[in-house]
Amino acid sequence: LQLPIVSPSATSYMLSNVPNFYRVSSSDTSQAAAMALFACNTFMKKGTHASVDIFTNSDPYSSSLSSKFTQAISSCVDASHRHYDLYQNGSATSLQQAAQNAVRNNYRFIFFPGYEADLDALQAQIQQSTRQNSASQFTILGGDGLVDIVNPNHNTFVTTYATVYATPLNNDDPLSNQLVKEYTQRKFPLPYLASAIPGYTLLPQGVI
Repeated sequence: LQLPIVSPSATSYMLSNVPNFYRVSSSDTSQAAAMALFACNTFMKKGTHASVDIFTNSDPYSSSLSSKFTQAISSCVDASHRHYDLYQNGSATSLQQAAQNAVRNNYRFIFFPGYEADLDALQAQIQQSTRQNSASQFTILGGDGLVDIVNPNHNTFVTTYATVYATPLNNDDPLSNQLVKEYTQRKFPLPYLASAIPGYTLLPQGVI
């Protein structure tokens, strides 16, 4: 007997073709593609020569997301403008070193495939490493590990964008449309989908 596994948070692309595995969150492949599309269309148009510092580590989520982002961003950022810094989740020292390197080399875009718990430390280090409050010239891009970047308790030294709302729902997918319809009809306690555009809506865990 093969039991289905349903995950509200697993995103690794390595799970994308596992039989009987289903997820609510977008895969890292989808997240990386969404962030690369946003970054290319918004910040890195032809001729800007923007440099991106891609943070990497061995954490399954972080390594999966950073590798997929590297592939996706190559459509508008060539190899000479893609740079890499190693860090460890939960290590303020490694984040400080990576941030200092990004600031020192003027890599204005940082792809941070980490978690919300480390975001404040990263922002604070960028602020500390820059002169005359020029931290606002930098931009942090990240995945759905940065789940609550709008929380007013967070540092706001550096503009941050995350893929929290880049869900797997697709307007052209009959199954997605059916899910939205049934979710709304059943009147769940948190009706995120009541007036939603399916491609840009966070699915709460209760949707399972």
